[in-house]
Amino acid sequence: MEAERAKDEVRDILSRMIGAQVRYTRMGYWMRATPYGFDSKRVETGNGKRYVLVRNSKEAPFIEKMFELRCQGHLSDTKIVEEINNLGYASRYQNRRAKTDKTQITGRAGGNKLTLKRFWLYIANPIYAGVICEKWTEDQPVKGRFEGLVSMETFNAANRGKLTLSVQGGAIELIKRRAPEFQLRKGSHNAEYPYRKVVTCPECHRPFFGSAAKGRFKYYPGYHCNKRGHHYRVPKEELEATVEAFVRRVTFSQEHIDNLMQAIRIVWEQRQEGFGQEEAVLDERLKELHAQAFATVDKIKLLSSQTAIKYMEEELMKVEEEIAKLDEEKEQKQKEQPISFEVVMAYAKYFLQHMDYLLLQQIDPLKKADFFSVIFDQTPTYSEIASVALDETELTGINELFKLKNNSVSSMVRVKRL
Repeated sequence: MEAERAKDEVRDILSRMIGAQVRYTRMGYWMRATPYGFDSKRVETGNGKRYVLVRNSKEAPFIEKMFELRCQGHLSDTKIVEEINNLGYASRYQNRRAKTDKTQITGRAGGNKLTLKRFWLYIANPIYAGVICEKWTEDQPVKGRFEGLVSMETFNAANRGKLTLSVQGGAIELIKRRAPEFQLRKGSHNAEYPYRKVVTCPECHRPFFGSAAKGRFKYYPGYHCNKRGHHYRVPKEELEATVEAFVRRVTFSQEHIDNLMQAIRIVWEQRQEGFGQEEAVLDERLKELHAQAFATVDKIKLLSSQTAIKYMEEELMKVEEEIAKLDEEKEQKQKEQPISFEVVMAYAKYFLQHMDYLLLQQIDPLKKADFFSVIFDQTPTYSEIASVALDETELTGINELFKLKNNSVSSMVRVKRL
């Protein structure tokens, strides 16, 4: 009877405690172990003293840098992981304790480098935008009673449409969205037919297929649309030559050049500020490693077991290797002189005046097609591009940043807007 009574009491206590934690979590407070980049702090609220998340000055810069690099889109995820590891990222340490005596620490786990899977988990976690979404909230987003490490706009940009946070009528929504089927990169999406998704069929206004028809002695590659009740085919060389002729007529609208230059200045200043932050992160990490090395040496002086001394020396060697690597990384960054803004502006003005060089001299065909699609607000058909390339008509649906040059005269032709 005493044992049953004790079990009932434990169950009642846990029910009250966990029930209260679920309730406070749905109110926007934090009740679990703190995520990487945060610390928990107990503050006075209208619901009594409750825990909220606050920025961890040592770990938060790594998370912020991950989102920043993902938003810029210049590096692949693998390169971003390498960059974060070069800055000195290490997972949190956790003490391992003896099974018989929990006060005795037998070792430490953690200090691992960032992996690609861990990086994806960080990017997809809405807690870094100040939003709680977990089992205790029934997988519904709840605005936390604390600030995130990044804004919702940065979170959305870093997740590139797979996850989107939005505020509708004061409530937060987390939208999980797949890309349209025709935008998914499948096996047929290859560099041989890069324009099949950015130029559409003139008859059905749907994306082209790309394949090579077998002739008697060779194959004839082309873009075609023959599976929707009609047949339309354009040889690959002809379509790409038409696209090239069209691009040679495209230039930037003069009235938007000043705004573009101002945007370039803002991005350049942000990157220069980021360089200083990276050096500060490296200095902080070096300071921690030096303190860890001194603490390890002090422990070795107190040990008498040769086995324990051996393991401590191995740990000290790992710390020294990491210090040497970070010193080399810091020295390399100091040698890299930041690019002068005048040089950046000179290159920007050159590409603004030579739009065709920027697109046509791109080595990667898929990127070339992506850049070509930026010109339009709506996907054009092949017949529209061909007529504009021959200067027979003007094309609606071009982004307001661009204009078309006349083939016969050097004056600009104003493009109609939708």
